[in-house]
Amino acid sequence: MKIEKKNIGNNSTFFVAEEGQANLGDLNYAFRMVDAAAKTGVDAIEFQLANADDFYVKSHDMYKIYKDREFSEFQLKQLSEYLRSKGLELIVSPFSGRMAEIMANNGCLAFNINASDLVIPDIIDSVIDTKLPFFLSLLFVSEEECHMGCSNE
Repeated sequence: MKIEKKNIGNNSTFFVAEEGQANLGDLNYAFRMVDAAAKTGVDAIEFQLANADDFYVKSHDMYKIYKDREFSEFQLKQLSEYLRSKGLELIVSPFSGRMAEIMANNGCLAFNINASDLVIPDIIDSVIDTKLPFFLSLLFVSEEECHMGCSNE
């Protein structure tokens, strides 16, 4: 696998720091997380990105929580550019197919599909459609779920 200019495999290491959603929607805090990660020598940082409207109805208890964690497309572009300025790659765990499309156009170089999303065709199909490399997080995934997510149907 190749991410940007770095080949992964054949005894090479590609070190990814997981920021997840630790920033809670605060872009300046996300920048500080990037700064801290850059000091460690990582190759990339993985952010979990979502748009609440893509997977919650407005009346759901979690809607406001995820709405508050959203970044605008402009902020997502700023985040991507900031990582690049620090010599880091952006890996995204998209919480929807639409977020995968948005990030493919805003500097994301690879995706991570979380174990909980392995059975959500919208996310998997959208990530594949970007033609960017991706990782599968298989922690706590049953063999059945893995086969469901990897089927050709």
